[in-house]
Amino acid sequence: MRRFSSFLAVLALIGIILTLPSCGGGTPKANVVAAVSVPVNTISLNKGDVAQLSPSATDKNGTTVLAQFTYASDSTSILNVSPNGSMCAGTWDTKFIDCTPTTGSGSAKVTITAGGVSTQVTVFVHEKVDSVQVDPIGTDCISAKGTVKLTAKAYSLDPAACTRLGLGAPPCQIPDSSLGNFFWTSNNTGVVTFDNNTNIGTATANIPGTTTVYATASANNSPAVKFTTCPLVSLSIATSSGGTAPFSLAKSGTQALVATAIDSKNTTLTNIPVTWVSSQSFALAVAASGTTPQNATVTANNPGTASILASCSSPACNIGLDPIYSNLMVGSFTGTSNDTLYAASKDSLQLVPVDLANANSVGSAITLPAKPNSMLASRSGSSLILGADATTAMSVNTTSNAVTNLNIVGTVLGFSPDSSLFAMQFPTLGKVTVLTSSNLGGAVSLPYTGTLLRVGFAPDSHTIFLTQGNNKLAFANQSSPVQTVTLSGTANDNDFLATGHAAYLAGGAPGQITARAICDPFSQVDSKAAANPQLVRAIPDGSGVLVLDPPNIVVLSPITADNACPSNVSSNSNSYVTGISTPTQLLITPDSSKAFITDGSGTVYVFNISSHTTTPVSLTGVTQTFEADITLDSKFAYVGASDGKVHKIDLAAGTDVGQIDPKLKQTDNTTLAVPHFVALRHKT
Repeated sequence: MRRFSSFLAVLALIGIILTLPSCGGGTPKANVVAAVSVPVNTISLNKGDVAQLSPSATDKNGTTVLAQFTYASDSTSILNVSPNGSMCAGTWDTKFIDCTPTTGSGSAKVTITAGGVSTQVTVFVHEKVDSVQVDPIGTDCISAKGTVKLTAKAYSLDPAACTRLGLGAPPCQIPDSSLGNFFWTSNNTGVVTFDNNTNIGTATANIPGTTTVYATASANNSPAVKFTTCPLVSLSIATSSGGTAPFSLAKSGTQALVATAIDSKNTTLTNIPVTWVSSQSFALAVAASGTTPQNATVTANNPGTASILASCSSPACNIGLDPIYSNLMVGSFTGTSNDTLYAASKDSLQLVPVDLANANSVGSAITLPAKPNSMLASRSGSSLILGADATTAMSVNTTSNAVTNLNIVGTVLGFSPDSSLFAMQFPTLGKVTVLTSSNLGGAVSLPYTGTLLRVGFAPDSHTIFLTQGNNKLAFANQSSPVQTVTLSGTANDNDFLATGHAAYLAGGAPGQITARAICDPFSQVDSKAAANPQLVRAIPDGSGVLVLDPPNIVVLSPITADNACPSNVSSNSNSYVTGISTPTQLLITPDSSKAFITDGSGTVYVFNISSHTTTPVSLTGVTQTFEADITLDSKFAYVGASDGKVHKIDLAAGTDVGQIDPKLKQTDNTTLAVPHFVALRHKT
């Protein structure tokens, strides 16, 4: 006998609700039962199983109302129902506690009635299910929005049951006619869904990706089997007329773009949730249509140049599969940036804003809780992150100038391109932690063993690489765990191609510049000779990569890469003398025309990417330079210097055209402090 109190699980199947309206004449009244419903319309029970029916009643407005339900089975030889809706696949005792298993198999209809309104549930009673197996799906993948019918089989391991079924030795298959329907479950409904009421076993492919599915009969689950919605293998973007040439917009002007997505079955897909990326979203923002995510609009908000990219990468698209990237399109809005310069010092508790559009007006100093050891601004312009060796690292809201303590010491290493994430080195934890900009919560942590830590984010912000000044490369993305690659040589820096397919390393093999595939960082996909590469930056328009290999600069251009995994990457390499022996910073203008280089001396350098010439700019009265930043319009660089001033460098002319005194004070509030850190907040 089976006791109700010992039943392993209350039936909890979610599906389309079956409802039957009132059959009487006239119009139903509010608070009067108009429909009775149950979660599913078929149930499968082993002989002797018990399960609870959970009906609900609603009035004519669809509002749930209290009701007294009655239950009746049309085949009491195999199924009986207690007054409170407890089903027994057999016979209840007089107190509805013990269920004696039936000796028969078959189906029964249970009628559930409340207020004169009824609905029915079909219950299948059968031999005990010991295992369930899903039949082979028969295809490697189904294109998005396509359907396929899945089937399964249930088996008994009981020799007596197999004999009753007229079959041989176990395992023997329990006939489908006595099982009723399998209940199907997807472990990721973004990839595939099932309808467990109307089209039983029909799988509908949704977003490209892979997951597992399983079938259930009488609380017995099959092993999970792989289901794949065909992956995207090609993604391209263009204007609605098919153009891919660079475009220019006026203030508030727009450009419509369309992404064409093709899957592995050569099916052209629509409404796939691709990710749209602007390399400088503050200048040219890109936003997908809410109803047609493969359509996007670029809007010119502020002067500058941006590269637009579409990607299909997990966890949003190609879920659990390799990422796919489109071609780049470049847009621009001509004008002059409206920026606020922030200056800070290792020796000061002040952060000073300077309004560059208002005659370099120096604002009131913002008081910091700790002396910073680093400072970076998000590309969105909404926040600054300052690291600190003591007390606490800090976040600054650039709209309100409010300072938030992070309550842990560390060094800020980089922002993601979409400004949603930033990376911090936390020495006490021995980790580089990626935090969310919105709530400062930890997203993922990467281990490190080196001392020269450099992070690179993929253009769509879904992947991060960490080089450490040794032979270790740690990496993580939003859909797989943190892993570490052991390189064959020291890597000093890394940056992703503007197209996203791979990241180039300053090193990674002895005497080499190397590249690693984003889909498989264990795969080296390119290498070029270099003596001692130190810094690497991708050119925003996708034309190549710059690598500082003192005293030279190596230009890798053109670079081609495809969406294979690992990507097929090829590049041409040329080296040009710069005379820079110990580079400390390499920045590239948003319009991809210039590189700005510092080496800690009183001279800074402007490299012309098209002519491959280097212009040294000597700063009068300066013995040391510190960190720099570049305006969104690509016209100027600002660099902190040992004379206590921030110098304005005209990148076209290659000259020092102005000096700003931020009046930073050391902690004694008297002695001037030098601006070790500068960052630009772009304003409308």
